Amino acid sequence: MLATRRLVTIVVAVAALAVPAAAHAAYGAIAVNRHNAAWGVSYGQPSVRAAKHVAQVHCRGGCRIMVWVRNRCAAVVLTSTRFYAGIGSTRTRAVHDARRRAHDPYARRLAWTCSG
Repeated sequence: MLATRRLVTIVVAVAALAVPAAAHAAYGAIAVNRHNAAWGVSYGQPSVRAAKHVAQVHCRGGCRIMVWVRNRCAAVVLTSTRFYAGIGSTRTRAVHDARRRAHDPYARRLAWTCSG
């Protein structure tokens, strides 16, 4: 009986700690129109779906989601031919990651967002 009470106490304590972590989750996204380089961002949204929706609402035209993040930063850069997305713990790191993916350290920063 005592072991069961201890187990229940431990389970309740772990569950109580897990709820605040989930409550602080924040999502962001970047949407881009590949034809005219229009973009829209979102941050601080409660879900991936909400983050994507807000980014698309803030983008003009036929925009597609390039990247979404949870409690991180994201960036989109533009080379002469393509868009590239990157993720990092800061805006600078996200831009650096996008430029690394583009294989162009001077790719133009188009948009960024940090969420959480």
